[in-house]
Amino acid sequence: MKKFFVVAVTVIVVLSISSAVFAQDNAFAEDGWKKRFASPSYGLSLMMLNVSDDNGLEETILVPGFDFRILNGTNISKRGGFYTGYEVGATIYHLGESDSFYISDASMDAHVAELFAGCVYIMQKYGYRLDLGAKAGGISIGTEIGIGIQVGGGDYEVVDDSDEDNTISGETDNPLGMLLELTLEGSLRMGQNKRLFAGLGVMVSNPMLDEFDGGFGSLDVEQNPVRPVLRGGFSMNY
Repeated sequence: MKKFFVVAVTVIVVLSISSAVFAQDNAFAEDGWKKRFASPSYGLSLMMLNVSDDNGLEETILVPGFDFRILNGTNISKRGGFYTGYEVGATIYHLGESDSFYISDASMDAHVAELFAGCVYIMQKYGYRLDLGAKAGGISIGTEIGIGIQVGGGDYEVVDDSDEDNTISGETDNPLGMLLELTLEGSLRMGQNKRLFAGLGVMVSNPMLDEFDGGFGSLDVEQNPVRPVLRGGFSMNY
């Protein structure tokens, strides 16, 4: 899975760079305002694992992730308004080990260890910004929706705290699925063609880690399909 993930990330980075290099340069408006834009961003994401047993005990394990992507698009109007484009990106999740949780059926404590998961994706993006301030600068607020597909996967182990050789494993072989993202954004405009922005959003997709049911009594481990994402970046018209 890790080898596939590295190859996939390399492909989307090359495609993104090629798109920017070979883009036509005749799509601009008057007064120096340029219509096309490129927008890399970086951020943090959280994947939630829900752990439960048949006796009603439940735990949520938060797995941190690093998110990086680039959006290429077109502004429909000169100041704010609608924009559209396509975005490619990837998210990598890693957890050395979680806090311990109790499994009542097995009368034991356990923890999740060595979790690695990731996904690559491409989305069509639609957004709207309201620009406030003067032509030379100001702030913007807006919202953005993305619809696309992702390929991802990962693996992890659940370890018996009293005997670390006693483990069970769960994994996924890179399922292909739909992806939906909704983001609220605020940005600082610097002239007509540059902006710094921050966004808070949620991604909804098929789980990268399949539901695991079995072993250690009635232990059930399932990934929540909702993933919050906080990211920031810059946008430049060209």
